[in-house]
Amino acid sequence: MSPDCTGRAVHLHHRKLRSQGGTADPSSTMKVCAFCHGAIHASPAKSYAMGQLVKSWQDPAEVSIVTIGVS
Repeated sequence: MSPDCTGRAVHLHHRKLRSQGGTADPSSTMKVCAFCHGAIHASPAKSYAMGQLVKSWQDPAEVSIVTIGVS
């Protein structure tokens, strides 16, 4: 978790982008604060590595989300 994270999960982030066939299925979405949502899209390589984004050919249900520093 970033020190800039507000902890207010007000944005619904699509791990598999809607433009790539992502749906609102719980495995394909995650709730994040506005800062974290921007950070995910600003650093796609890191976000793919952490499972916050998944490639168009991947099944989000089969891609784990790496959580660091979350208690």
